Amino acid sequence: MNALEIRTARLTPRPLQADEAELSLDYAVRNRTFLQPWEPIRTPLYHKLESHREALIDEAEQRREGRAQQHHERQLSILPPRV
Repeated sequence: MNALEIRTARLTPRPLQADEAELSLDYAVRNRTFLQPWEPIRTPLYHKLESHREALIDEAEQRREGRAQQHHERQLSILPPRV
């Protein structure tokens, strides 16, 4: 298990990969209204697939370089239920 893994009997959250950008975008779109009070103001570009793909690529590079922040929702492959 690497430093980013947390294992339980039911799941193992892990960082999303760039080829899973659709999951990240889906999470953002489905939860947009619910998260709005806690999120920064988002530009329309934030809700584009390519933006999520680029962000995941950047996050992977930051992890490789040891400078990643481990709190962003896109880093989890197990997404919460729809709200």
